[in-house]
Amino acid sequence: MEEYIPSRTLDAKSVLDLVTSNSIGATFPRYHSMDIPLSRNRRCFQVMREVLKEYETLGGGDFPLLPTHVSYSDHPDSISLQDLHKEIDEMESYAREVFEDTVVFCHNDLTCANILELNSTKELMFIDWEFASYNCRGFDLAMFLSETAIARGLTATGAQINEKLTNDHPNIRGLCEAYVDADNKLKNRTPSNRKAEISKLIKECEFFWPICHLFWACFIMKFALIKYVEGVDIAIRGRDRLAVYFHLKPRSLKIYEEFKKEMTGTD
Repeated sequence: MEEYIPSRTLDAKSVLDLVTSNSIGATFPRYHSMDIPLSRNRRCFQVMREVLKEYETLGGGDFPLLPTHVSYSDHPDSISLQDLHKEIDEMESYAREVFEDTVVFCHNDLTCANILELNSTKELMFIDWEFASYNCRGFDLAMFLSETAIARGLTATGAQINEKLTNDHPNIRGLCEAYVDADNKLKNRTPSNRKAEISKLIKECEFFWPICHLFWACFIMKFALIKYVEGVDIAIRGRDRLAVYFHLKPRSLKIYEEFKKEMTGTD
């Protein structure tokens, strides 16, 4: 079913505007609170496994990591399917251990093109839910933020990753503050420690940030084999995303260890 909604679609520039970014953060809880009759498992990890299986069926094998646009070099020269599966299993185990209580209904593909601003009320609406499933909320927020750090274009060089926004996104705190306030208001809840809630959510986003790049790298590896975009070597994008994954993974491991210690009460 399709319906025309008088609105404007946000663009790559507008989602980087701090006020707009905060409004997007405040919009997320409305969708995350929905009760949808689907499996409550974190779907992102299984999707990666399924896509890698398709990649292997198409004849894919070891994937070279030769990034074109990013300067990160803290990654292997190439990665095998076996090692990719190990990375997925490892990150899933960490997420299951410390973020099990954050699983909500997620969009999973919130780029600027999937956000409308209604003409009548200026309210924001998320559209195109074909990737929707249950996932950790940090994955959904990190997916949005990480994609705002990418300049897109179907050229020979493809999408370019902004390293400054990737390493330390200036909008992450404002978005998380807006999310926490909107979530508490929606649930008619007075936070006992708002500052701690915001800090926790920021770390959730940072934990899942490299996982978002790993997620799309798996798709791009498959798309490159089938020449999804004629005349464009989109494997470059996969290599860049894997380079980001390995660069940011240590931060995720540090966050995992921090949350684990808090849960167990150990030093």
